[in-house]
Amino acid sequence: MQQPNIYQYKSYLFTIAYNMVGDIAAAEDLVQDTFEKWLQSDHKNVQQVKAYLSRILINKAIDKLEKLNKERAAYKGVWMPQPLLTEEYLQEEHTLEYAVLFLLEKLNPYERAVFVLKEVFSFPHQEIATALKITSDNCRQVLHRAKEKVRSPAKHQEAELKKQQELLEAFLQAVYQKNFDKLQEIFFEDIIMYQDGGGKMAAALKPIAGREKITKFLDGIMHLEQETIFKIKPVWVNGASGFVIFINTVPYTVFSIEVEQGKISKLFFIRNPDKILIK
Repeated sequence: MQQPNIYQYKSYLFTIAYNMVGDIAAAEDLVQDTFEKWLQSDHKNVQQVKAYLSRILINKAIDKLEKLNKERAAYKGVWMPQPLLTEEYLQEEHTLEYAVLFLLEKLNPYERAVFVLKEVFSFPHQEIATALKITSDNCRQVLHRAKEKVRSPAKHQEAELKKQQELLEAFLQAVYQKNFDKLQEIFFEDIIMYQDGGGKMAAALKPIAGREKITKFLDGIMHLEQETIFKIKPVWVNGASGFVIFINTVPYTVFSIEVEQGKISKLFFIRNPDKILIK
């Protein structure tokens, strides 16, 4: 009997794992562990290989996330997921936008597993229940709790991506020109800025909220670093527009935004060098 080619599911499994743990290396390890588990198990009677591998991975991801959450509780400042940075547009439809991935940190591992499998991959409730060893009714209850904490993901339409790109460019130009009236114009009233330096780079330890506070913060940063020469490179951040800021060819900051009602509602600055990896 011919053995199935399990490695054809590598990209698919990585996407589940990445959406679960928000870390590229950890997601890659989970996929490798899943393949090793398959190779060590008796699988001659397995009919649905993809579903079987998914069940192995999701349970490993839950265990991994429980350990990671304990480590992240001691993280210096705001822990933010590692962005998936690509120079080309990411065609993988199941990779969550960065803003949604960030919101998933509100969920416990089981809520996150149900949310990812149902809302992102459209698994049937019964299949999720079987994978997690819970009832279908319990699965629905867990999903309901998760959706109360996190909005359901939706891929941006082309027009929305264009608007996001326009706002990104307007933001960069306004900061460069120190046009803070323009920033006030493009910022959502209740805008929030998140920064992740991981204790390795300077970053605000708590979110900064409100147009006035964020504008003053950015003004202060530009005064502190006015002699620094930056290079800005556009990249795709989890399939949406973003930028990487370089200093002397070294990646310095990843920047992305969330847009609501035609304005910038969230600013994300990832400055921890361990999280900046362009593929």
